[in-house]
Amino acid sequence: SSSYLLEIVNDILDISQIEEHKFELENKTFNLHEALTEIITVLENLALEKNLKYECDIKDIPEYIVADKKRISQVIYNLMHNAIKYTNEGFVKITAKLHISQIVIRVSDSGIGIHEQFIEKLYQNFTQEGRDSNSNLRGSGLGLSISYKLATLMGGSISCESKINSGSSFTFSFPYQPPSSKEISLHSQANDLGFDIQLNFLIADDNNLNLMVIQKILNSEFPNSNYYLATDGLEVLQ
Repeated sequence: SSSYLLEIVNDILDISQIEEHKFELENKTFNLHEALTEIITVLENLALEKNLKYECDIKDIPEYIVADKKRISQVIYNLMHNAIKYTNEGFVKITAKLHISQIVIRVSDSGIGIHEQFIEKLYQNFTQEGRDSNSNLRGSGLGLSISYKLATLMGGSISCESKINSGSSFTFSFPYQPPSSKEISLHSQANDLGFDIQLNFLIADDNNLNLMVIQKILNSEFPNSNYYLATDGLEVLQ
């Protein structure tokens, strides 16, 4: 599909920039708890569609940090999406905590697991165990490679523990950089504006799951607003 091809192109571009040392992180103050909640919300329906137990424990993290929100979210999304994709029954769980001077995020599952001899190859480009024998597990084979390289750029790491048919656990850690009290105050004031504003949103998409996810994300930022959903052009005009 076109979305799958676009995903591959974007992954290849990211890999090329990183390997050619043209990739720069954009470190800014952001709300880590909100960023994690957005990812958990976006992927929740995928887990529920497979009747998986979907667990999260992210209360033991600092609210605000200085880091590249987009790239941290990209790593966590990749790890969680993989966990759901490779788990057919049981659970998917994400935990997050501050340990000494590191933010430590762990994504674990009860999925198909990874052979021990394959774990060391996980972070190589275009590598995916079982990709030739199972078309239902299609992927670019670049997600973990990109995630590993991004974690390294941040001064962090990704590690994996897995046992075949017993699940996997990926741990993503990166240095905690606290923002100044002034930066926290400015960021909080900007967020508060969203709670006071009442807007009207028209969301159009032919995929009901996308409509639900977009509405959830917007509603977390603008809870007093009105939302109108449309599944095609005719409904938009009406």
